[in-house]
Amino acid sequence: MKFMTNISIREPRIPFKITRETPNSETLAAFKEVEEMKKKNPSFGKSYTNIDEMMEDLLK
Repeated sequence: MKFMTNISIREPRIPFKITRETPNSETLAAFKEVEEMKKKNPSFGKSYTNIDEMMEDLLK
């Protein structure tokens, strides 16, 4: 940690490169599969703002 702090003080940048990796073909296929599942069943991947609602649905 001290090493990174020293570099940050010495140089006006973060001491590592930020990159955005492109998902591999297996991950892209999984994304596509989930999108298809959502089209067939809109309740698939439902999100919640209330934990009690979520637990109620899970325990059905």
